[in-house]
Order: sequence, then structure tokens, then C-alpha cells
Amino acid sequence: MRERLERMPVAQELPGFKLFSPGTWGGLVVEYIDCAEKLDLGPMFEGLPDDLCPSPHWGYMLKGAMYLKYLDGSEELFSEGEAFYAPEGHTGWIEAGSKMILFSPEAEWKQIAEHLAKKMHG
Repeated sequence: MRERLERMPVAQELPGFKLFSPGTWGGLVVEYIDCAEKLDLGPMFEGLPDDLCPSPHWGYMLKGAMYLKYLDGSEELFSEGEAFYAPEGHTGWIEAGSKMILFSPEAEWKQIAEHLAKKMHG
């Protein structure tokens, strides 16, 4: 399976943030994230267990940086040009001007999507 970014549908758009996704491939949700403004992930995860993301992610930072903090207090910085793995149980922020490709297991991703939908419409 493959998809050109120009043809990927916009799955979510907020001021300063665009998420494109062609859907699920082999049990993984594929996403391209374009973050024009700094995005604090904390408010998105409030209400989930420990207020943290319950999904692991595999990805590649095309541009910019993402900072993650874990339940045990450890922190990681993912920078431009790096492939990464982020285990479940994190929060953090994405720097302005960042772009990345992200792969997430479908079941865990659905839990996050349902949570965000409730927060936005609840």
C-alpha cells in the first residue's frame, strides 16, 4: 500500500494543526502530521488513564521536534531526521513547524479518537 501526501485526506484540522490519514494499513493507522504552531498534547489526554496517551507510536520526524514525558518522569526528544518509537503512557508537546509520519495500532488509536470526540462534542 502507498499514498502520496497530496492525495491523503485531511482527518483533522485545527488552527495551526493538520492531520492527514489514508486510513489503516495492516492494523496500523497511518498519519502525516503538520504542526504549524506549538501543540501541547496534555489537554488532549486529560481524562485518559493517568492523563497519558494509551497508544505506542512508531514514526519519523521530517521536520522540527517532539518532546515526550512518561509516567516514570523520563523524557525524550525526537528531532528532525530521526525515526522513533514512543511507548504508551506519554504526554508532551510538538514544536511549531514540525512535520512527522506516525504509525499507531488501530485498537489503541480508536480509544484516543473516541476520547477526543467526546471532549470536543461533550
